[in-house]
Amino acid sequence: MRELLEMGPLDRPLTRTASLGVVTSLFRRFHAEEIPYCNWKSNEHLDASMLGDTDFDLLVDPRAALPVAGILSQMDVKRFVVAPFHQYPGVEDYVCFDRDASRLIHLHLHYQLTVGEKWLKGYRLPWEEVVLSTRMLHERHEIYVADPNVEMLLLVARAAVKLRWRDRLLAGRRRSYFPDKVVKEFAWLARMVEHERLLGLARPLVGEKAARLLAEMVGPSAPSKRQLVAFRRSAEPDLAGYRTYSVWGARPRRWLREARTLWWWLENRYYRVPGNSSRTCPQGGVMIAVVGADGAGKSSIAKAIAEWLSQEVAVLPIAAARHVPMRAWRARDLGKIVILDGWPDSEARPPDVVVRLRVASDVAQRRRPPGPTEQPPGHVADVQHVRYPPSTRVVEIDANQPVERVLSEAKHAVWDSV
Repeated sequence: MRELLEMGPLDRPLTRTASLGVVTSLFRRFHAEEIPYCNWKSNEHLDASMLGDTDFDLLVDPRAALPVAGILSQMDVKRFVVAPFHQYPGVEDYVCFDRDASRLIHLHLHYQLTVGEKWLKGYRLPWEEVVLSTRMLHERHEIYVADPNVEMLLLVARAAVKLRWRDRLLAGRRRSYFPDKVVKEFAWLARMVEHERLLGLARPLVGEKAARLLAEMVGPSAPSKRQLVAFRRSAEPDLAGYRTYSVWGARPRRWLREARTLWWWLENRYYRVPGNSSRTCPQGGVMIAVVGADGAGKSSIAKAIAEWLSQEVAVLPIAAARHVPMRAWRARDLGKIVILDGWPDSEARPPDVVVRLRVASDVAQRRRPPGPTEQPPGHVADVQHVRYPPSTRVVEIDANQPVERVLSEAKHAVWDSV
């Protein structure tokens, strides 16, 4: 545990380390407001989380929910809601935007430890107070994380309650039930676990027998399916008592969620959606049109924005079309962000946002009278002269800049409009 420090006042200078500025600022605010929180799982790749490459899973004291919401709002961190088949009790989804790096960072805010099998998360472990009271401060990143001994207990307990007959069969001949990334996480935690501390923390939560089985699992290799089953059966109180659904109520819910997730995936593949996120805007979706003269790069910018947003939120990209298809309006009404390559002037309803790419030739073109083969201003292709109602936000971007700069400005404009 050399990289961790016990809890203490944050009265010394922050350690310089690789991280996005918005992430550092967010946790500084949490510390200044004395918010009880910690990143409770997957701390093995905390470095990647600080750079926005992976998500944060923050356990927060529910009594701090109101001040946390205030901090997030002040820092322009936006709340999104996932589709019902992906929702879990006590979990909220937020996305923040680092303006310097033009990167999105996803925050899972957990007000309770909702865990369990894939697609359902049908267990709630009432161990939040233990996790928060034993949290530790990461020395390099200055962020509170779970005690490695507690995180190890949580990792094994989560794996134990996830076990299903189908999973056991699919695991088949594999030496470990864990996937490779979890095996790596287990090995990382095992190097920091202190045997006696692990036993002392686990006994009140799972009982003497299960605590000793847990201590025996800690080693160079991840536990087997048989060890996980034995841990689950020996836990006191019984882990089954932490179910949030009955056995017969959980099964149809899980099947329905799994089928709906598969349909969502197929639908996104059919419409060539670059990502598969189901997070939508709670206040309603946004229709964004990227317009510009030929050669301004609107198709490339529209595609890049859709790929960027789809990492974290539900997006529907629409290629150049004579009219806006009805599915685009339905997607917007369902809370998705719709990105259109161009905007047909025949469309009766206006977009919510227009990102207009201007090139130097636009000004000269406007000053020069039309030639015999040119169309007069107001033609459908002359997007620079289209007028939009006051309800439409129009953002002008100089397309003569380097592509990276144009894309960065477009990302800022889109994020400010969501």
